Amino acid sequence: MANELLEAQAQTDEGHGVAVDPGAELPPGTITAHGIVGPDGRAPATPEATAEAVLGPPPAELPRLSREQLLSAPDRPELELDVPEWGGSVKLRALSLGAFRRIQAASAQGGEMDGLEAMQRVIVEAIVEPELGHADVAALGERSVAPVVRVAKAIVELSGLDGEFVQAAEAAFRR
Repeated sequence: MANELLEAQAQTDEGHGVAVDPGAELPPGTITAHGIVGPDGRAPATPEATAEAVLGPPPAELPRLSREQLLSAPDRPELELDVPEWGGSVKLRALSLGAFRRIQAASAQGGEMDGLEAMQRVIVEAIVEPELGHADVAALGERSVAPVVRVAKAIVELSGLDGEFVQAAEAAFRR
C-alpha cells in the first residue's frame, strides 16, 4: 500500500492531481501535488505524511513482557449476555486453555467429540455469574435448545474459537 501511495504522489507531481498549498483544507481522499488528503481534510506535505494520513500512525512498538506480566495479563474478556428465555442475564468469561482441554477430554466419546456434551460443558465453564458446577452439566440438557445454543455461540466467539463445539452440537441435535 505504501508503494501505491508513493505512485499516487508521483502521478500528482506530473500534473494529475489538484495543485494546492500543503495544509489546505480539501475533501478527504483528494489527490494533490503533495499527496492524498487525509480524513482531517488537510493535504499532507510529504509521502510519509500521505501514508500516515491514509494508514494512520505507525504502530508503537510494544515492550517485551516479563514472565510475570505474561502470566498475569487480563486476557479473558467478559460479557453480560441477556437471556430473555431465562428471565435475565448471565455473565460470561472467555474460556481458558485449561478449561478448553478439560471440555475436549470430557466430551470425547469413542474417539469423536459429543457436541451436545461439549456445548453444555462450555456453558458451565464460562458462565461466571451465576456460578455453575459440574452437576449442572446434566441440568442444562433439560433446558430449551435456543438459549443454550445462543449462550454457547457467545462463549465460543468471546473465547476466539472457530465454532467447532457449536457446529458439532448442532449436527448432533439434528440426528
